[in-house]
Amino acid sequence: MGTINSIKEADELKKSLLNAILMDCCAISGFRKLAIKLSFLFERGAFSPMTARQIMRQHFGIDIGGCSYGSRFTPGASGSPVTVGRCVSIAHDVSVYRRDHPTDRLSTHPFFYNSRLGYVPEDCITSSPLVIGHDAWIGSRAEITAGCSRIGLGSIVGAGAVVTRDVPDLAIVGGASVRVIRLRFTEKARARNHKQMVASISSRTMPPICERNDASAR
Repeated sequence: MGTINSIKEADELKKSLLNAILMDCCAISGFRKLAIKLSFLFERGAFSPMTARQIMRQHFGIDIGGCSYGSRFTPGASGSPVTVGRCVSIAHDVSVYRRDHPTDRLSTHPFFYNSRLGYVPEDCITSSPLVIGHDAWIGSRAEITAGCSRIGLGSIVGAGAVVTRDVPDLAIVGGASVRVIRLRFTEKARARNHKQMVASISSRTMPPICERNDASAR
């Protein structure tokens, strides 16, 4: 489990009486997608289900913080390992790749580096981890390549962006080869807001995050 979500989650996530049964049934790979749907049904939707998060963490290498929602709950839709912070919004059709096809070998085909396809005994190319910071927002159809290892706290990734490098905290990025369009606040305000957001999310005092912030105008 990634350190970004190591704070206690029990008071914001809901665990149904079916938790143990669903987790045991997930030993059967074909049942996992249904178990996630049942978790959403019995544990109050996408923001709070504990069982769905346990399934994604244990079986798919995706660690999802409390109140975060979106396509990372779709088994197989993302490479791993990925750690998603708290209060993250991820739109539909977001693609996450954690390794590239090799360009320094005779063949670029996954038969020759992906052990799950049964041709090689073990993976020949390692997957690079990705951390998506608290309160980030990723627009629909964005693509996050293996060249990106971190999407910063409070950052915004525009719809259709191709993210090939790390995204700074509180930045707005977009484009086919992603670039910083602008930063969300002035330098002084970013330092203050960054500190406030980390403290608020860690202590779950949400109002400072929810309030409109006019600091960029000062």
